[in-house]
Amino acid sequence: MRQRRGFTLIETLVAVVVIGLLCLIGFPRLTNAMMKNNVRSARTVVLTMYSRARSAAMETGRTATLHFTGATAVVTAAPRLSGAGTCDTIVPPVNLTTQYGVTVASSGSSDLVVDGRGFSTNGAGATKIFLTHGSVKDSMVISGFGMVVK
Repeated sequence: MRQRRGFTLIETLVAVVVIGLLCLIGFPRLTNAMMKNNVRSARTVVLTMYSRARSAAMETGRTATLHFTGATAVVTAAPRLSGAGTCDTIVPPVNLTTQYGVTVASSGSSDLVVDGRGFSTNGAGATKIFLTHGSVKDSMVISGFGMVVK
């Protein structure tokens, strides 16, 4: 009797079907994990941009603003220190939808304004920013004192 080498077609097809079923079971979890990671990353970017706006306002004594235009965020400070224009760009525009697939909404104004003392000038109440990607949602709260609460 001859010794057999390799796999039969049936054995190979069974292995391919089993691998395919495992991929189908794991794909939704992988997709959800990627969406959660994108929302967390976008939240970190927004927190960093707000922190840079606050620190720029306190360092220079100017008013700094984190602007949200759709899903694009940019940090500016006014008045401009030198040159033409009305404000300096502290952090260049970041499109959160392009980079992370996240949409942005806020409970109040679409601009988070910080005065030279580091306080939020959006009123005494807190501003809540919502980040959404598909079914995954996250939020952050900025108090009237300019501190990130959550």
